[in-house]
Amino acid sequence: MSKKNEILKQVGSYALGAQTAQLITLVAAVLSRKFLGPMQMGIWSTLQIIVDYSKYATFGVVTAMSREIPYKLGQKNQYGAEEVKNLTFSFILASSVLLAVVLLLFAALTYGVVRPEITYGLIFVATIIFLQRMNNLYIALIRSYKEFKLAGRQMIASAIVNAVFVALLAYHFRIYGFMIALVFSFIFNIAFVHFYQPYKFHWQLNREKLKPLMKLGFPLMMVGIIMTVLRSLDKIIIARFLGFEALGQYSIAIMICSFASNFSTSVGVVLFPHFQEKIASRDRPEDLKEYLFQSTLAYSCCMPVLIGVAWFAAPYFVGLLLPQYVDGVPAMQALSLSLFCIALIEPCHHFLIAIRKHLWLFPLLGASAGFALVLTAVCVRAGYGIVGIAASMSLTFLCYFSGVFFLCGKSLANWHEVFLRYVTTMVPGIYMIAVILGIRASLGTEGYRLGQAMTHTGVFLIFCVPFAIFLNRRFAVLSVLKSRYFTSH
Repeated sequence: MSKKNEILKQVGSYALGAQTAQLITLVAAVLSRKFLGPMQMGIWSTLQIIVDYSKYATFGVVTAMSREIPYKLGQKNQYGAEEVKNLTFSFILASSVLLAVVLLLFAALTYGVVRPEITYGLIFVATIIFLQRMNNLYIALIRSYKEFKLAGRQMIASAIVNAVFVALLAYHFRIYGFMIALVFSFIFNIAFVHFYQPYKFHWQLNREKLKPLMKLGFPLMMVGIIMTVLRSLDKIIIARFLGFEALGQYSIAIMICSFASNFSTSVGVVLFPHFQEKIASRDRPEDLKEYLFQSTLAYSCCMPVLIGVAWFAAPYFVGLLLPQYVDGVPAMQALSLSLFCIALIEPCHHFLIAIRKHLWLFPLLGASAGFALVLTAVCVRAGYGIVGIAASMSLTFLCYFSGVFFLCGKSLANWHEVFLRYVTTMVPGIYMIAVILGIRASLGTEGYRLGQAMTHTGVFLIFCVPFAIFLNRRFAVLSVLKSRYFTSH
């Protein structure tokens, strides 16, 4: 099997599982917003910021493991891969327990000072963080060993169990039931993966052997921290200046955009170990040239379809299922445009990590975070609300992708070729925006009626047919899908 077909088949298995799981998760997200309401949803969104940032207490060791295991497997060093696995397990277990204790102490110290939901939420968050770290370790392992079939099945099973827990517990106990559901879901995830792939761990907390992992992982962690700051600035600004109610409305934008971006994240998960294995053979950046440029081109043709469907179809479903969140729809549409560039950023990051040039990202990420902070603050002062903040984030990610793409190109080709590749990559995004504006001008602004949603979405999909034709000609997608799903072996 050619490497291209192998990657496409793995993408098919994993992405199908991821999209199915995300659809189920979307149902759970709708139910949770319905049961919790904008105020409690805003409180959870604030607590979730703690969960998002806490992953960096591992100092990037899991990320380093995800890079080192496939790299060592590419060198046929099975013993080295096992050692990395055990070192990571020991460090994750120790650091997770320590962080959970710190959060419990903080919850005790703030008792009676803040809202009860926040105090008790911190206790749940301490438990969630510990379980999430172990869950993430198992998931990172099956991805590092390219067990994408198991990963796909795990995501679907996890989503079903999570939806059931949320439906039962959040309905009766609101925000507390929602957090209990998360605890049960993580326990299920760990048990599921261990049942099908019982990894054996040995305690190996050796400081000297951990140093190489931390030396690689710490800069990756710092890149992740700044990226998290960049991606959560909108939530932080809204919570601080516009309040929990506005953040609750904005959560509809986050929910739908998270669902639409799941495809690009799934593909990125499959691509990452392939980047590491490829570079391990000769340590030459040019070996990854086509991996980088072909993956960005594929992303640029796929993402406009998802963005357009979200833009035109989501308003109807929000109005039908979550009418109290309709004020967040315009922000969702503005934020959805950022998904195009966020998807393109993934292979660029994979490339820079593979060639160990990820430190180049620091000044670019810092400048982008500063740009986003200034832009969102201006929008708040000008009264543009959550829509202006969402548009600011889309513009920020456009600038960031442009910078990181040319950083990658610096190691691969002359500036003329890189510029042509950049223009080629951006054309589908420009085409997408033109089609959206054209449909709105000719058919009217999209509303919340089924007929409007179907008409606008259908017309948009017709204009997306050239993307499908191009992808099939370039990557033989139909042939790979046929051999994967319709040919018996």
